[in-house]
Amino acid sequence: MTNTRDIGEFGYREKEVAGKLLLLEHTADFLTDGVAIEFNTNSGKVFLVDNDLNVGVLNNDETAVVQFITCGDCGYEGTKKDYEFDKKNGNTQDCCKEYFGEEEEQ
Repeated sequence: MTNTRDIGEFGYREKEVAGKLLLLEHTADFLTDGVAIEFNTNSGKVFLVDNDLNVGVLNNDETAVVQFITCGDCGYEGTKKDYEFDKKNGNTQDCCKEYFGEEEEQ
């Protein structure tokens, strides 16, 4: 994964997404100190990241910044909405529950 914060490496589309993220950054209460814009040159994704490595992306309708989560066990990644969709379709593992804030079943 190659990430950059150098705006000179952003194309027009990436700058547009970056602008939307910056305008909506106030909707991301999970981001803390040191918030920056990053661009993954391999995936084409633009996102916000903070000093604690929390990651924020635009939601589907581009009205808010939502947390992008990675399961530290299996590597599954996505938003909580992605996780719920994939879980319903049987495409997640039990290890993801902890990372996506799902309570353990008793």
